[in-house]
Amino acid sequence: MIRKATIFDKIELIEMLSQFNEEFLPEYKKFFKPETVDKLLTNIIAGAGIALIEEGKGLILGIMTPCLYDESIYVLSEVAWYAKPEYRSTTLGYRLFKAYIEESDRLMLEKRIKASILNKLHNSPDIHYQKYGFKKMQESWVK
Repeated sequence: MIRKATIFDKIELIEMLSQFNEEFLPEYKKFFKPETVDKLLTNIIAGAGIALIEEGKGLILGIMTPCLYDESIYVLSEVAWYAKPEYRSTTLGYRLFKAYIEESDRLMLEKRIKASILNKLHNSPDIHYQKYGFKKMQESWVK
């Protein structure tokens, strides 16, 4: 069952984020500091974003940040969407995605955010994000 993460989930979240980082962002491996991730998760769980988990299976996280052009406007940026390898051929990824969209829609209705941003890794499955109201705006490149 997917649910909002609590502070009691931080150890598992940090472990899954470490696995996500190792598998999908090896360029960032040298930057991974559990204590930094712990602080970030504390803020997200306290209301500065979205942290959803299905225990032992996967997570999706987003953080609220001020807009570069107007600090009174907040945007939600997805920072990690991870399913453990043994759950990738199930509906888990989609269910995490759908729950994340529902939470971000709620934040928009409450006027806490003005936009929701999803990221697609180079090796992520092709999802028709347009079907869910998103439009492509940019690509990111890492050196």
